[in-house]
Amino acid sequence: MPASAASRLLPALGIITLTAGLLGMQLETNAWVLPPAPGAGLVGGLAALTGYFFSRPARRRYWLLAAAVLLVQLPLYPVVQQWQEGVSQRRATAIIRAIEDYRRTQHHLPDSLEELTPRYLPQLPGTGFGTLTQVPFFYYSPRLLADSAQYALGYSNGLLGQAFYTPSTGRWTYDD
Repeated sequence: MPASAASRLLPALGIITLTAGLLGMQLETNAWVLPPAPGAGLVGGLAALTGYFFSRPARRRYWLLAAAVLLVQLPLYPVVQQWQEGVSQRRATAIIRAIEDYRRTQHHLPDSLEELTPRYLPQLPGTGFGTLTQVPFFYYSPRLLADSAQYALGYSNGLLGQAFYTPSTGRWTYDD
């Protein structure tokens, strides 16, 4: 490959790598407090626009493309967050059904989610958060709650946020 073709291809590969890295960071962390992916997208987009104004005219299109990719990533953040919430709640539905089946057959609630496998669930699903690491659901058994007939199921949905399912209401609540 001629040197001029390689020098034109290198910035595009860098932009693709940066975009994939930001998307991976967003899927893995998804933190609303100082969100790393939108923060990096905004700072990177502004840096790329600055590079555009201070670069030679032949290189400006690469800086403009980098700024566009980084800034377009910002509105995708809430879309990904909503998708991850939906996946988590669909997976939680299977756990809730298994807990209720366990209660019907055993006449008490399980002490841990692990007691549901393999009879009630083939394996415990993870939440929709995290791509490199599986983010587990957490479970508060009746032993940990004041009401011996209730339990709480939940998951982390960001750096400091949590979602809880309350079986008495059949609803999810969110702590930010």
